[in-house]
Amino acid sequence: MKRKVFLVIVASLLVFSLVYVFAQGPMMNKENCHKGKGMQMREFIEDLDLTPEQESKLVDIKFAHQQEILPLQRDLEKKRLEFKAELEKENPNQQVLDKISDEMSALMGKIKKSKLHFLLSMKSVLTPEQWKKAKEHFMEREGGGLGHNNRNEMRKGCKMMPQGAPMAPPPPPPQE
Repeated sequence: MKRKVFLVIVASLLVFSLVYVFAQGPMMNKENCHKGKGMQMREFIEDLDLTPEQESKLVDIKFAHQQEILPLQRDLEKKRLEFKAELEKENPNQQVLDKISDEMSALMGKIKKSKLHFLLSMKSVLTPEQWKKAKEHFMEREGGGLGHNNRNEMRKGCKMMPQGAPMAPPPPPPQE
């Protein structure tokens, strides 16, 4: 029984460590290492050659998306802290960990849906040529796909990892 609990805890730690790392957003490459996100957005807008109307709509879409996603991200971070606090207890409660894990999964699902709706809203404003350029921008920025970070980006460029973020999965459990 103790071994099962230990394996569940180690597996949960591994999953949430990876989720935490990838939830932090894309790793930046050497070329844009010292540029802020605002600068990237300006370059993105200039690259697409938007009309003033399109630019205004995209700004509104981005603002609405941020308004929706920030509380979700804040709630997710709170759940991570709750999860960590429970794990640090001498006798962590597996049911509590399962509940927090489910709540975290639901929040991550909402965040992913919000990002998808943001992209679809953006697509509805852009011409097919602009959307093609936008997809290329996302592919470059995200390291190979919309919403997917390239693990090799962790080894290049500037470090954008938050302090204390795990860099490697925990070791496997001891064999009995």
